[in-house]
Amino acid sequence: MSLNKAVENLKFDSRLLDINLRLGRLTQAEYDQHIKALADLEADSLKIDLENKTNEPN
Repeated sequence: MSLNKAVENLKFDSRLLDINLRLGRLTQAEYDQHIKALADLEADSLKIDLENKTNEPN
């Protein structure tokens, strides 16, 4: 894989978001569009209570 392809794959990586925006690899509009296109997976998630000492599901 080329370096350009690797950078493109990490374009929306949260660890690189600030630098990609600063360097112009990503515009705020592109990022906003990407966020809007993400699926809402809340219904498929499991709430974990970190205060629950028995580690039993709620």
